[in-house]
Amino acid sequence: MQHSGQIDQRRFRYTGHRIDHAAGTLSFDYAFADGPQFTETISFGAPFPPMDDATRPAFEAAVAMLYAVAGVSYYKLYAPAQLDLGGLPMGAADLAFLHGVFEDGLGEFAYRNGLDLDQRLQFVNPGPAPTLSPATAGEGEVGRSAVLIGGGKDSLVSVETLRHAGLDFDLFAVNPRSPMENCAAVAGKPLLRVKRELSPALFALNGTPGTYNGHVPITAIVSLIAVAGAFVHGYRNVVLSNERSADEANIRSADGREVNHQFSKTTRFEGEFRAFLARLGGDPIRYFSLLRPLSEVHIARLFARTDIYDAVFTSCNKAFRLTDRPDALWCGDCAKCRFTFLLMALPMGPERLLGIFGTNLLDDPAQFDGFHALTGLKTHKPWDCVGEEREAITLFSLLARDPRWQNAAVVRQMAGELGEFAADADAALADFMTPHWSDSLPPTFEQALRSYAA
Repeated sequence: MQHSGQIDQRRFRYTGHRIDHAAGTLSFDYAFADGPQFTETISFGAPFPPMDDATRPAFEAAVAMLYAVAGVSYYKLYAPAQLDLGGLPMGAADLAFLHGVFEDGLGEFAYRNGLDLDQRLQFVNPGPAPTLSPATAGEGEVGRSAVLIGGGKDSLVSVETLRHAGLDFDLFAVNPRSPMENCAAVAGKPLLRVKRELSPALFALNGTPGTYNGHVPITAIVSLIAVAGAFVHGYRNVVLSNERSADEANIRSADGREVNHQFSKTTRFEGEFRAFLARLGGDPIRYFSLLRPLSEVHIARLFARTDIYDAVFTSCNKAFRLTDRPDALWCGDCAKCRFTFLLMALPMGPERLLGIFGTNLLDDPAQFDGFHALTGLKTHKPWDCVGEEREAITLFSLLARDPRWQNAAVVRQMAGELGEFAADADAALADFMTPHWSDSLPPTFEQALRSYAA
């Protein structure tokens, strides 16, 4: 599907995308005006099945949005003023959605690079909106689910919740690393693998003079790949495991804008994504975060109920690097390791937790500054997928009076800084252990979570 458009020196260009039904691949082409060109490939590992006249246009519109959103990985190299869609079919509502994914999904990138995206995100040259069937009303049958697995505690709690409810589901991963593979093996569920190959030209340019680098809304990209996979493999539900704690921003910029490392894991993004799926028409694929009503503290308690994943799960980002991955599941010296250790300290206890991490992070004075940053008492929480600052404060308050942990070096030092927060710890814990229900979950899945969390 080739697109054309007028190009000038200020533009990032969408130069064409292709769907190869026989090979089961998607190819996405991008370029900067008179500059580098890129081709990305996404392979589903099997030919795409025949699709009827209602399903095919919806699938193609979903792929077009995936193509548009995946471009963020290349756009950020130079972040020019305009993005030329080259006639890519896109209605006004979809353009607004795309703009939001770039603006807020690149919020951290812009903040840390000192960029004003308001002056840079101008999407030009869209084509007419695609012609799609009207959406059907009603819940319909529950159907099969694809559960996105990340190798960490959250998706494994979703796995056990759906297993407990006796629901039909498989696991889904993009470029799965060994922790995902091993967690899937322990879970005993099929794992659908999709391979995303970024253009080698991107890696060649990263870090060169005149380029930018930084965080992109990867969950938005993976979500769109999963939706495409749901069309291909006949899944009714795409199930994520983002919690309500992801809604807390890291910082507020000088102009009052919330900047959230986890934007594409937020309730807001999830709602806007569901609205996009509804515009595809027909019987929309359901997309939701099963754990949205829960806090990180609550999810940790649920995860600690079973020890079958203790030797294979990890939340450490270093275990998922494209290159230079360590042999260990936990590096023991990053925000994700610290926050996971802090979360699990109460429900697991020292012996079990040290068996997972190999060392007591809370008894290492060199870890104090890193743990302190999680509380936000001096500055904002780290740019990473960690929970609310109030969760960290509450957990330290509770550890400070727990005989198993109160003498650990970091806990002792933190205890002197908690002040009035310590008195509120029990009330805060009660709130974190109380689900915040909404209408975001289909009834069958809400009941499954209520039952498992009871």
